[in-house]
Amino acid sequence: MSRGHAIWGAHAIWGALGLAALAALAASTTAEEPRLEAPAVDPRPELRAVVERARQGLVRVRLIRGERRGDAVRRELFRRVPDRRAGTGILVTKRRILVHAALTAYEDPEFKVTDVAGRTRTARVIAESRDSELALLEASGALKGKPLVWRRTHQLQTGELVVAMGDPFGLARGGALSATLGVVEGRTRLDARESGFAGEVILTSAALNPGSEGGALLDLEGRLVGLLAPLAQDRRLEARSRSTKSTSALTAYALPAEACQRTLLGWRRPKLGFQAREVESRVTIVTVQLNSPAARAGIERGDVVLKVGGRAIRSTTQLRLALSGAGPYALEVKRGGQTLKLELAP
Repeated sequence: MSRGHAIWGAHAIWGALGLAALAALAASTTAEEPRLEAPAVDPRPELRAVVERARQGLVRVRLIRGERRGDAVRRELFRRVPDRRAGTGILVTKRRILVHAALTAYEDPEFKVTDVAGRTRTARVIAESRDSELALLEASGALKGKPLVWRRTHQLQTGELVVAMGDPFGLARGGALSATLGVVEGRTRLDARESGFAGEVILTSAALNPGSEGGALLDLEGRLVGLLAPLAQDRRLEARSRSTKSTSALTAYALPAEACQRTLLGWRRPKLGFQAREVESRVTIVTVQLNSPAARAGIERGDVVLKVGGRAIRSTTQLRLALSGAGPYALEVKRGGQTLKLELAP
């Protein structure tokens, strides 16, 4: 046999073997097609239950009227993302909603809130605290839902799994808020110009975005451990990012449930004993109860409230907010042709 015939014969043998292998592979594939099956057991069904329960205690919040306050801290989290004037709120009662104060940094704001059933109500601010970064809204009617169970966070462990729920970028529809899973990264006091809260906050790895603020940070039993705050740039991380020439990171955090509770209790102040209305663009006292704090302060029916704590008062909403902090309050009122300075003690 010549050398050419030998080479051809080898090629023919290898070609036949290759065709046989391909035929066998095709036969096996035809005989047993691969199938994609759903997992027999859902590994974490309780997570879905936590999310469904938590939705009952949260609402979507949208600003529908109000101009940004001139003295408000501008929270430019992402410069290319417009100010959507939206966030999330936590049901405290059927009509009252706890939100982050970043949502209420407007003059005479009015909001639209949407509950778990998709029902909408208008809402106004009835209390606000810049020190605690919290505000309280009151809806025009009852909201569907069930307030969350609150948990003491002193036993919250670093590394513990948590669920963050909110409305990032305002993408939720109806009451369907988003949920992300993360861990507790620790607790610390922030050094960030965006944050006015002086106490320890809960750091989390859960993904947060604009619109998440005011939402809930929950444990795996669905209990509230914190109220989500806007992302902040901690100065310590900023300095480290500059030294390492890396991209600076924003800090995701929540205000602890205990701090939120203390603020809520502080807002349950005794009645001051007067009513005011807006009359011809002025805030006018219309009734004063006998032997009340207002009567003892010398407030009289017909007084026009000009200032509280040095801040001009142009609406009853501004008056409510000015009197939501700890007293006593320094009032400036107009009575006839006189301007009087009074001290109102709760």
